[in-house]
Amino acid sequence: MAQENDPRGIPRDAPFFPAGTGAGTSTAFTGDVWATDARLESPPDCAVMERLLLAPLARTLYYTLRRLTRDSMPTPAKKVRKQYSNTEYPDVILRFEDGHEIHVPKGSSKSFDCYEGERIKILAKYDPTSTEREKVDTLRAEQFPDATA
Repeated sequence: MAQENDPRGIPRDAPFFPAGTGAGTSTAFTGDVWATDARLESPPDCAVMERLLLAPLARTLYYTLRRLTRDSMPTPAKKVRKQYSNTEYPDVILRFEDGHEIHVPKGSSKSFDCYEGERIKILAKYDPTSTEREKVDTLRAEQFPDATA
């Protein structure tokens, strides 16, 4: 009785790795899943196998983590209304984290909206014609007094 071959002509009982190769001996792989079921001439491409086996798992993990993080995202910072009174410097500039600035001349006070935890730099400007500014302090929004109506 002739031995059955697959369409490529490889005998069904052929070992996965031929004897004498660096991959191991033929006896170590005879009867192995790859040798009996797959009957491959060469080992499968690892990247292809990884994609086939791990893609559904990776997709499931991605969407699960996405859903969990979306549900547990921190709440955005609250907007608060604060005020600043300039009694010491000729001109004060309040510089906010987003880059906008508010000028407060001496003897006046201004109220402004900011976010909780936001850092606000207080800059003094002594000469209105120059661009020089002196950093007086950096305060968090909570350190300013609440605005009065």
